[in-house]
Amino acid sequence: MQIGTIRRDDGRTAADLPRPATEAYFLKVLTLVHLMRILLILVLALLTVAFVIAIGGAETGPAEKLALLALIAGCIFLAAQVSKFATRTRRRIQRR
Repeated sequence: MQIGTIRRDDGRTAADLPRPATEAYFLKVLTLVHLMRILLILVLALLTVAFVIAIGGAETGPAEKLALLALIAGCIFLAAQVSKFATRTRRRIQRR
């Protein structure tokens, strides 16, 4: 048995599975990666909008506005990282 080989309860490995079952599994994983990417970017977009709305508030001081601008920049940066990570993960899965 190779290191990293996962055996099912019945003793079969992924190599023993019929090809369509393996392809269906990888399609489900790719779909999950895509959905997680969409969900994380949506959450970051909603946070960004909330921070932008908070900047426009009359009672928001200059120091708070700077902190909110930093949070907005952080959200945009994280959205780019999520997208890049999801793309890399997808390519890695598709190579198998």
